[in-house]
Amino acid sequence: MNQLELISGGRELLEDVRNLWEKLNTYHRNHSTHFSNKFDCLTFEKRKQKFLNTDLEVHVDLIEDKESHTYIGYCIGTLNGELDGEIDSLFIESKYRQYGLGAELMNHLLEWFEYRRARSIVIGVCAGNESVLDFYQKFGFFKRSYILERK
Repeated sequence: MNQLELISGGRELLEDVRNLWEKLNTYHRNHSTHFSNKFDCLTFEKRKQKFLNTDLEVHVDLIEDKESHTYIGYCIGTLNGELDGEIDSLFIESKYRQYGLGAELMNHLLEWFEYRRARSIVIGVCAGNESVLDFYQKFGFFKRSYILERK
């Protein structure tokens, strides 16, 4: 798909992911097994503060459809001072999911972590979104622990 462009940067791109992040949040709210109310309270502004008010190094990748002038996918990764990495979120619009764009974003982000010499990389997957586990396993990510929260 030659009308697509990968845009990479840092905190300066956070505002550009707002619309896609809100779609991901809605997806999590609709698929959450027990905690959909938590997603009702989570706004983009609150989430963005994690990236703005910390010493984390932030990497953002966006995919823009140049034909429609819209962003159709993104991922955000962070790295702390101890070189612990986290894939904070990844989302592709549903009509673009058959083109391998999620894998492209993952590979690009993993290259960034490798370049920054991350000693570990984690991903949190929300309950109700288990369908992504096979996707992440293709990149070497496996279940390590379960975190339970009292409702």
